[in-house]
Amino acid sequence: MGGLANPEALLSIVVVAIAGWRITHFLVNEDGPFDFMDNIRTIFGVDWGYDSDHKWVSFVSPDGPWWHLFFGGILNCFYCCSFWVAIVFFVLMVLFPNMTVFLSIPLVLSSMMIWIEEKNNGESN
Repeated sequence: MGGLANPEALLSIVVVAIAGWRITHFLVNEDGPFDFMDNIRTIFGVDWGYDSDHKWVSFVSPDGPWWHLFFGGILNCFYCCSFWVAIVFFVLMVLFPNMTVFLSIPLVLSSMMIWIEEKNNGESN
């Protein structure tokens, strides 16, 4: 892949970073088809309710097993989830750089379509 000064290497990093954002956004913020991700987050202890300011928020119950706190915490926090997604993408880039970039392209295209939709029509669901 060459050094980081290589334009191709920088483009690969940008492509994989945008793909990582797309995966993280899906895991943390989207319900997915047939409420797939909502059900996965529920299995890992993420629930919804009103906070003290009467805002509708997601939270992880501290009463669950340890894995609810760990995985539910990851699936409930964009920054936390993005860290773990970045580690996975980093390992994939080290082991399979060309394949990782190639498989990231549909995620980048999806991200760009979401961005265009939000800029043209306001916030998407």
